[in-house]
Amino acid sequence: MVSTAAWVPERLRRVNDFDAAMARAAALAAEVVLPRHRNPPSGEGGPNHWECWLRDPDGYTVVIASPDATAG
Repeated sequence: MVSTAAWVPERLRRVNDFDAAMARAAALAAEVVLPRHRNPPSGEGGPNHWECWLRDPDGYTVVIASPDATAG
């Protein structure tokens, strides 16, 4: 797993259908920087959403995120 402590993503995209976005990323063979995970990893607070960090063809780090409070 990649440490994101010093990383700030260049782009953040919130999507209503996170699973469809992940299927599209897989179909495009997108480079996964950090696989699907809950933010925060556990407990309360934070956005409580799913996210996945990808690298776009131009080398930018892109975070795909579900709407807040959807990670359960």
